[in-house]
Amino acid sequence: MRRIVLAGLIATLACGVFAGPVAAKPSNPSSPPDSSDTYPAGLVCSFEVRLDGWSKEKIRVVVRHGQETTVVTGPTVAVVTNVDSGESVTVKTDGRVELWEPGDGTGRLRARGHTLFYFLPGDQNPAGEGSGLFLVHGQSTQTLDFGLDLVTSFELRGGYRDLCAELD
Repeated sequence: MRRIVLAGLIATLACGVFAGPVAAKPSNPSSPPDSSDTYPAGLVCSFEVRLDGWSKEKIRVVVRHGQETTVVTGPTVAVVTNVDSGESVTVKTDGRVELWEPGDGTGRLRARGHTLFYFLPGDQNPAGEGSGLFLVHGQSTQTLDFGLDLVTSFELRGGYRDLCAELD
């Protein structure tokens, strides 16, 4: 399983996501983030990128039709920084993320609202294929291949912001 930056920055479940209400704000902007990760140049963006987040996420497992589904909601604010230039952008998310495994070595992820996804080389993403960091709005569905460690499909009804491009 790989990377989900969920509902509050980096509660790792499986794939690359932030989700939580737009009204979310750090309780104290000068306080340390709840989580922080740095990715080397070329892995997510062409430059070294740091993700810091403040969150009050809620993670629960529900069973529907005999299928366990992990559901993540909760307020999140994330600061995305180009470590090389020092330039950063703050994003608020208001999404709901659901992840389930059908038992065939894959995972399915459905997100609604505003969610922050990052992708690694070879992944399918909102702009096509490859690495990237995107603030997605609308409804998206991803298929994850745990054996290959790839996002093999990404469908979106909505739009996105390419944060790597904004910070480059």
